[in-house]
Amino acid sequence: MVPETSEGEALFEAVFEAAAVGMVLVDSAGQFIRGNAAFRAMVGYDEAALSGRTLLDFTHPDDVDAHAALLVQLLNGTRTSYELTKRYLRRDGRLIYVHLTASRMPGGLVVGIARDVTSEWEARDQLRRSQEQLGIALASVDMGFWEWDITTDQMMWSGDMARLCGLSTTPTGHPFGARFDLLHPDDVPLVASVVQKAVNDQSRPGVDCEFRILRPDGEERWFLGKAHIFRDEHGAAHRVLGALIDITRRQLLQQQFLHAQKMEAIGTFASGIAHDFNNALTVIMGHCDVLEVSDPTKDIVQASLVEISNAAERAAHLTRQLLTFSRKGTNDPRVISPNDVLQDLEGFLRPLTGKHQLRLQLSPEISAIRIDERQLEQAIVNLVVNARDAMADDQGVITIATTMSPDGRVSIAVKDTGTGFDEQTKRRLFEPFFTTKPPGKGTGLGLAVVLAVAEEAKGDVHVESTPGRGATFELRFPAVA
Repeated sequence: MVPETSEGEALFEAVFEAAAVGMVLVDSAGQFIRGNAAFRAMVGYDEAALSGRTLLDFTHPDDVDAHAALLVQLLNGTRTSYELTKRYLRRDGRLIYVHLTASRMPGGLVVGIARDVTSEWEARDQLRRSQEQLGIALASVDMGFWEWDITTDQMMWSGDMARLCGLSTTPTGHPFGARFDLLHPDDVPLVASVVQKAVNDQSRPGVDCEFRILRPDGEERWFLGKAHIFRDEHGAAHRVLGALIDITRRQLLQQQFLHAQKMEAIGTFASGIAHDFNNALTVIMGHCDVLEVSDPTKDIVQASLVEISNAAERAAHLTRQLLTFSRKGTNDPRVISPNDVLQDLEGFLRPLTGKHQLRLQLSPEISAIRIDERQLEQAIVNLVVNARDAMADDQGVITIATTMSPDGRVSIAVKDTGTGFDEQTKRRLFEPFFTTKPPGKGTGLGLAVVLAVAEEAKGDVHVESTPGRGATFELRFPAVA
């Protein structure tokens, strides 16, 4: 105990003991003279147990060498102070991190101030682990980040985003649109429009867009861009933080699945039109026989040629339908008229409906939509086939109707007079492998594909059904002026 020989010493004693941080006094040999209450609580030793120990006695073995060198310099006077963060082993064996500042006093005494920074180091370690986990996650899903300061019009890219775009270096500090050369030329207007509309619309919290990138090595890849828009108190956008996700593999799988379903539908269609095609050939062959075995007049020849031409045109039309619908290609969203697509598709759909009636109710006031035409055809075919399978053996009616919904979107509804379904079935309709068909009659309703097509075109699917009273599947898409 340091004797209290003056008011100053008494004041020092009071401050020393009551200090919120750990404080120690060490003699010229490096041994404790004393430690205050905060230090004793920190290391778990009482004052008697500290006697005769040194600061190194509590230090983690891996940190002893670094601390010992500094302490020796302090004790021999070649250094007046030092600070470092090291690990202490408490009396109960628990490890703590301590930031220690030690200073040499007159007479060779050393005063040390120790602050427990365990929570800070644990937070730092957790942050490091989180960053490592995030890095692994980003690498596994091929994701990169970007940030756009709208006020200064400066964009920053992460290294992962540069890598995904095929760049050897990471672009920094470039204006929005400066690297549009990486976008597929057909997608530049879409990306620019989507971003600017979202930024200018105060009700929009973010951006969501799919587009293609042409890497410098010539490879084309599909990306999903998602971003959050930060706004000031007046609603003006000042910053955008976004992520870029490589979805090329998903696009390829979806295209393969769509094509497989197309081919399945074509098989049904081909068997349905075989009779019509054979009729056309019969007409052609019959009139050719007439022209060969008789001495026809000019009028008979002319009439036969007209019939042959009409029959050939019907056969060619059937062939064009097969080739058009079965065409395999990449996703190519364009502005199209839903009515035109449905009218062109009608001849393909009728054989698929079997003995059921197919009715088209197309509103002349319908707006255009932006979608891949082949994907829209696939969605309609899936819905028509489902409607056909949902109806009993007696003749039913399938109605395809277009209209403008109350919220200004374009509606394409496929209705049937079939068995319908309950709420429990409705909740599972869009599961990829869910089906109400008996074994051997299909692996699923194909509605997962319908939903994917609608969502890719920024639309949705609304379903209404009552058991025994049919069902209505309504595709709703944003109108394009």
